Amino acid sequence: MKKNNWEETEIENLLREMPSLKDSRSREEIYQAVSGDKAAKRPKSWGYPALAGIAAVLILALITPSLFNSMNNTEFENSASDMAVEESADTGIAEKEIASLPERTEENSNAGGAESNHESIMMMEAETADLTNVYEEDLLQYDVFTYGLVTADAFAVPVSVLVEKSETGNWLERFEEVSSGIPEEDWGFDNYYPLEGSLRIDKETNELTYTVTDEEQGKLSGGGEKLFYDSIVMVLESSPYEKVKLRNADGSVPSFSHMGEVSEIIKTVHSNKGYYKYTSGNGDSYLVPGEEKFESVNDALSKMKTSPNGFLESVIANDVQFETTIENNLLTLSFNKELTLKDNPDSLLLIEGILMTAKEFGFEAVLFENVESTDWKGFDFSQPVTVPVSPNKKILN
Repeated sequence: MKKNNWEETEIENLLREMPSLKDSRSREEIYQAVSGDKAAKRPKSWGYPALAGIAAVLILALITPSLFNSMNNTEFENSASDMAVEESADTGIAEKEIASLPERTEENSNAGGAESNHESIMMMEAETADLTNVYEEDLLQYDVFTYGLVTADAFAVPVSVLVEKSETGNWLERFEEVSSGIPEEDWGFDNYYPLEGSLRIDKETNELTYTVTDEEQGKLSGGGEKLFYDSIVMVLESSPYEKVKLRNADGSVPSFSHMGEVSEIIKTVHSNKGYYKYTSGNGDSYLVPGEEKFESVNDALSKMKTSPNGFLESVIANDVQFETTIENNLLTLSFNKELTLKDNPDSLLLIEGILMTAKEFGFEAVLFENVESTDWKGFDFSQPVTVPVSPNKKILN
């Protein structure tokens, strides 16, 4: 195996081991050899010089690769050192650039998402703030409880009370809590809630049962049973329950003077009624379903041009002409003359009254055609408008 990496000491030792070149002749002999004219020329002594030359060549052959490799190694080490310095410098610059970027930790990410969601909710809330009814956007922030609030004219108005979402308490607990805080008189109604009887949830059947007290039974028999019945129907509207069982304190079925025995009140899915305007004692306007049931939504909308009694007003003017078509559970209402919507409560009740009536006939959306402004009060009339969740929104803080 060749050894190419030679140390200086090794080279010196090698040179010392080489045979020394000496001439053993005396001075006289050398003189005679040089100056003798007759003496024959002495043959050249080439052995020792040749041997020395060969040794020199061998030494150079051994030394040259070592020097070459040493030079290469030195250059490589210098190059590697330069590269390391450059890489270190580049890394330092990259680290500084990364450090200068804003950190996006999980906390910041969550905070950003929460802020974005909050802004979205605020925008949606602003769009629906001036609307009469409750829409899906409202349910992003609020829970809804519907009550049949009693007017001075002795009939119930469905009012949807919105409260901040909460994970505590079941529906009944929250319903009773909200009902005790409703400012009925401030909203233009008589005091009716909390109800005199008691509501409870049957743990085995998960059904609601309302127990009528003896005192309440006497009041209802005096003519208030319909008002009571309508109020319970409206309570069921936004509840997760399909019916309420009615019982006396002794467990028997209550009997009313005009309605007879009523063992249960069932949630109304589609009432097939039209909506009208009611103005409370404080001047607030509400949408209220009429008493009459109609065969078709077109019949209901046509009848909504006239007042059904002395308490309710029409929400569709007589000069507003339209045609209706139905396709795939979509109601299209096309106005014969371009409809101009103004920035007033009557224009709002016109649109929202139509939407609530469509809901009562099972439609999920209404397409309004030939409306002057396609973007109005948060409504986009260039596409179908989703029907409301429930009527008459009130936010309870």
